Amino acid sequence: MAILRMGHVVGAISGNLGAVNFAQGHNGPYVRRRMRRTDKSAERQLEVRVRIQRLKNLWMELSEEKKELWRATARGVRRLNRLGIATGISGHTFYIKTNLWVITAGYAVQDEPPGALQTPPPWNVEFTVTLPNTYEIAWQGDVQLEPYLLFIFSARPIVGHAVRPIKHWRFTEHTIDPGTPFDIKFDFVEQWGAPAAGEYVAIKLYLLSDLRLRSLPVEAGCIVT
Repeated sequence: MAILRMGHVVGAISGNLGAVNFAQGHNGPYVRRRMRRTDKSAERQLEVRVRIQRLKNLWMELSEEKKELWRATARGVRRLNRLGIATGISGHTFYIKTNLWVITAGYAVQDEPPGALQTPPPWNVEFTVTLPNTYEIAWQGDVQLEPYLLFIFSARPIVGHAVRPIKHWRFTEHTIDPGTPFDIKFDFVEQWGAPAAGEYVAIKLYLLSDLRLRSLPVEAGCIVT
C-alpha cells in the first residue's frame, strides 16, 4: 500500500502503486519496478501468522475493561511511518504488536499494557566478527532496575562497505543477559551463511522492558576480519 503526503502536487509518496514501487532515498523519492511478492508459505512467515492469529483470538477473550486499558494507553503512543509522519495506533493493534515481541521470545502474553514511555535504547553498541569463530556483540543499557529483553536482528547485505539504510533484517536472537558480550555465531551463520573476510555485516538491537514500550532501534556494523 502506498502512503502519500500531499504538498503543492504530492509532497511525498512511499509504497506500491500499480506496477511500480515508490521509495525514499538520501536524495529524495525515486521510482522502481514493483518488487516480487515474497513466498508466503515460508516457514518463518507461517509462524508469524500463527502467532498473530493466536493474539487476535486472545484479544477477543479479554474483558471490555482490559481492552479499554489497551485503548487508553494506545492513545498516548505515536509511531513514525515510512515518511516520518507521526501516526496513532488502535488498542487492538497495540496489543498485538506488543505481545508479538513477547511471545516471539517465549514469554507469556501480557493481558495489561505497559506504560506509554519507551524503554531507553542501548548505547555504545559494538558488533565484531573475527573469523572463524567470534561473532560478538557488546552494549550498554540503562535497565538495571527493570526486567527487560534484548532483541537482536541481523543483516548481510553482501558488500564490502557500510550500508545505510539496510532494508532486509531477520530476527536472529534474544537475551536477558545485561550488557555482557554476546556471541551470535550459530544463529547468524544458520540464517545467512558464513560471511567472507572484508564483507560488511550488521545488527539492529531493541530493548523491551516489562514496564515500558519497546525502545528505538540501534544499529551497528563491521567489516569481517
